[in-house]
Amino acid sequence: GGRTWTENVAVSPVFDSWVGGPNQHHIGDYTHMISDNAGANLAFAATFNNEQDIYFMRIEPDVDCNGDGTPDRDEIAAGAADCNGNLVPDECEPDFDNDGLVNGCDSDMDGDGVDNETDVCDSTPQGSAVKADGSRIGDFKSDCDIDLRDYRSFVLCIQDSGPNVPATPLECNQSADFDNDGDADLFDFHELLSVYTGLQRLPPG
Repeated sequence: GGRTWTENVAVSPVFDSWVGGPNQHHIGDYTHMISDNAGANLAFAATFNNEQDIYFMRIEPDVDCNGDGTPDRDEIAAGAADCNGNLVPDECEPDFDNDGLVNGCDSDMDGDGVDNETDVCDSTPQGSAVKADGSRIGDFKSDCDIDLRDYRSFVLCIQDSGPNVPATPLECNQSADFDNDGDADLFDFHELLSVYTGLQRLPPG
């Protein structure tokens, strides 16, 4: 992944960069490479024919993501799943919600019931209650984080509300109704506290 480097490996024969010089001494200035997950496409100048010519080379190292001794490209050629065609076997791709669909092919990668296209938080922790936009219940700012600002917003929502008494305004109910009973009340306040502190949750009612 770019964090470590192997020993240098020659990918072409040696050529004489002075052929054509000194009037044409810029060979090597226009090398261009585009990489993908399985290798790289290289356009380069060389003097293999005793003149300066342009060559194309496909470079594919023997990447073996699962360490089974078979290069990834060979596994895919033999039928290994590669649902998004990125030349990395699916078994080596992340699957955030562990539903058997890799993130690049999963229309709901966090499994919260909200499609990725409309999910403002597509990596919501498993089991979290979410609003229609995919952000967590208790996340008033829909910034994919529950913090002290959300805690303060919740306190403002229920300061004039008792158990099972609807809070106002409406967005309080939408952002803070953990038990889905139609109002943001003291039970929901305890649920929000549990998000912060990991306290034992009270039974509904």
